[in-house]
Amino acid sequence: MTESSSTIKKIIKETVVSSTSHGLPNIAQSETLILKIFWIIVTLLSSGFCALYIVLNVISFYQYEVTTRTRIRYDLDTIFPSVTFCSDNYFPSEYGQTFEKEKLNEYNTLKDQIYYKPHYPIQAALKFSKNLTIFKKFGYSLKELVEYADFNFVYVNYETSFKHVLLPRFGNCFTFNPGFYENGTNRDPSRSFKAGYESGFKLYSKTSSYGSSGVVYVHDFGSSPLTTYPIFVHPGQVTNIILKRTKMTQIPKPYSKCDPDTDDPNKYNSDLFKFLHNSKFKYSQKLCLDLCFHEFLLKNCSCYFFYLTQFANGNPCLTESGYECNIKFWQIFTERDYLNKFCLPRCPLECESMSFISLTSIELAGYTSPVIRVYFEDFGVTEIEENEAMDSVTLISNIGGILGLFLGVSFLSFFEIFALILKCLLESFKNQIKETS
Repeated sequence: MTESSSTIKKIIKETVVSSTSHGLPNIAQSETLILKIFWIIVTLLSSGFCALYIVLNVISFYQYEVTTRTRIRYDLDTIFPSVTFCSDNYFPSEYGQTFEKEKLNEYNTLKDQIYYKPHYPIQAALKFSKNLTIFKKFGYSLKELVEYADFNFVYVNYETSFKHVLLPRFGNCFTFNPGFYENGTNRDPSRSFKAGYESGFKLYSKTSSYGSSGVVYVHDFGSSPLTTYPIFVHPGQVTNIILKRTKMTQIPKPYSKCDPDTDDPNKYNSDLFKFLHNSKFKYSQKLCLDLCFHEFLLKNCSCYFFYLTQFANGNPCLTESGYECNIKFWQIFTERDYLNKFCLPRCPLECESMSFISLTSIELAGYTSPVIRVYFEDFGVTEIEENEAMDSVTLISNIGGILGLFLGVSFLSFFEIFALILKCLLESFKNQIKETS
């Protein structure tokens, strides 16, 4: 054995003996064969378990599991939701009633008649959905629909607190506390500083005729009423809509199916996504999927039927064949999984959402028209928040703990290997200099 090899071997042995790991020094220092074999077996077993638990932790990390924290937070300065109110009478005005009679007479002359006669005037009215000046004439104006409204005991200014909105199912509706004014400029939200029966929003309607009920949507401030479901109110009754709030916050992909930054209109290159942002309402995947279905009907039938879709762009169906086409492709849409294949890729899911649980109670009153009270039960918000079950810091900490438990090594122990390599290289370099001199 050369002097160089002997020196390098000595360096390796000294490094192993002084190593901060527990197994190798004991193997090197054992004076009997039995002890060496014992420490070799123990070290191999420890190394095996160490590798196993490290692999299990890495697998767990890439499963992207989450933990869910639920808590109730009290917020005394609370943004009040938007409240949309409609009459379920599509044509209550004199202009609307005349239009309805004309279309019912026209219906009798058609060969390809829609199966249900009263739907024909509604479909015909939706042809004017892009001309709101005409469409508004079919229904009530705000002053005709609402007799009185107040918020937190203060009389509501109709011009600044309400906004007209067209819903294909009910026609002309009005939103209290909208996210933007009629001209499209953003509007600051109304806030509630008191919970309970006497606070919040109160509305007295004028829809007192027999069979003419009211329709109420309670939805997050600035969102479309179509993101939630209607509550029907009736003449002669006081309907109390008692609100409890739930805020859901998810972690973006790959931890969940939600996508980050859906409030940014330029974040995703999707025509449906951009269309909804251009509408000025808050983005909602539910609304985006409804729009995808609406587009599907227009593409295959060239028209839509108001009972099957939430949107009014495109041509309404005025024939039975158009209606039957809508029904046919509604079935195709669901049976062929069109939603997952063609809609979900174009409709990202928002990671943060606010929902309202509405507890409704009804009282008999001395009024002939519907009365609505919308208020918070209390100012508690149920917050459901997701967190990573294991992030990168936790993974590194777990691996460090496993290495310390089974092998007794730390982060600095790995630098002993580099120090050993450096010592060996320096020794080889010295020997080369000696040989050449």
